[in-house]
Amino acid sequence: MLVIENGRGAVTLTHADHAERYGCQDCHGEGTPGAFELGKDTAHSMCKGCHRKQNGPVPCNGCHNK
Repeated sequence: MLVIENGRGAVTLTHADHAERYGCQDCHGEGTPGAFELGKDTAHSMCKGCHRKQNGPVPCNGCHNK
């Protein structure tokens, strides 16, 4: 389980679930996968864009839990 803390409420996701569905490079980019910084703009662009395509949660409370 991966928890990303932020002011709108923590975002919790299952890394194994995402890794199984998508390639490492989809989130981590090229090269050796590892930890990476995921700021608000990047998360909203990358995560919400993918969620729209894959019918994942898009509204704020779909990912952010207060």
